[in-house]
Amino acid sequence: MKVTTELKVCLDLAILEARRRGHELSTVEHLLVALLQDTEARTVLQNLGADIAALEENLDAFLSELETISGGRAGIIEVQPSLGFSRVVNRAGLHCESSGKDEMGTVHVLVAIFSELDSHAAALLERAGVSRLDLVRFLSHGRVPTPEGP
Repeated sequence: MKVTTELKVCLDLAILEARRRGHELSTVEHLLVALLQDTEARTVLQNLGADIAALEENLDAFLSELETISGGRAGIIEVQPSLGFSRVVNRAGLHCESSGKDEMGTVHVLVAIFSELDSHAAALLERAGVSRLDLVRFLSHGRVPTPEGP
C-alpha cells in the first residue's frame, strides 16, 4: 500500500511529538496531534464541525499526564509506536486495500482511530463533534456532509 507524503510526515511527527514530551511510546494520541498539523485532515475535521481548539487543548492535557522517561544516550529517547498506534495504521491500510484504494492518506487514519476502542483519541474526536460516520461519508463521497443532508 502506497502512503501519501503527508501521512509519512504525520507518522514521523507523531514520533517526534512523543520524543519531545519525553514519552517512550508514540500513542494514538500523539498520532492525532500530528494529524491535526496536516492541512487536509484539519480541513475535513473543521468542515465536519470539530472544535479544533478544544481538541488540541484536550490532547495536550491528556499527553501531559503520561509518564515521562529520562533521556537515554546523550539525552535521546528511543521512541517506538505503541501497539494501538500500529493497529490504527495497519487498519487504515487494510481498509484502503479492501476499498480498492491505491494510496493511504491522513483522513484514512482518522477513520481508523475510531476503531481503537481503548484510545482516548477516539473519545476526544467524538467530544470535539466528529463522528466516524461523517468521516466515512467524506471518504466515500469526497465531500463533507452539509446540515441539509449528505
